[in-house]
Amino acid sequence: MDERATRPSRSRTAAESEPRNSNSPPGGEILAKVKASLPLQMAIGMIAGIVVGILAQNTPIVTDITKFLGDIFIRLIRMVVVPLVFATLVAGAAGISDTAKLGRVAVKTMLYYLLTPWRPWPSVFCLPTSCIPARV
Repeated sequence: MDERATRPSRSRTAAESEPRNSNSPPGGEILAKVKASLPLQMAIGMIAGIVVGILAQNTPIVTDITKFLGDIFIRLIRMVVVPLVFATLVAGAAGISDTAKLGRVAVKTMLYYLLTPWRPWPSVFCLPTSCIPARV
């Protein structure tokens, strides 16, 4: 005869009757029920970033680490931009069924691409107090 059938059953509490996720930390059930909206999460992140930035402002190790991570981030962004623009142009050209319209768009795109870096006027970033020539 099975031992489980002969053992008297004890009453289970509500916490024992629900299966617990083994990956969640203790007390995670309470936090799992609290769902913050995206704007609230963004506000919390901004406030946390400001507080950490103020506290770690003049710490050399933090400055070096954030500069290193920032440089990597900028390089990754630059690495992604060129293929993304190229893929967007190819997808846009593939979506045009009229060949005459495709030719006009291609000519305009090539002219814009070729003439944009060769501006004859200097780029100037003007502040209210002064005008500083920008590096091109």
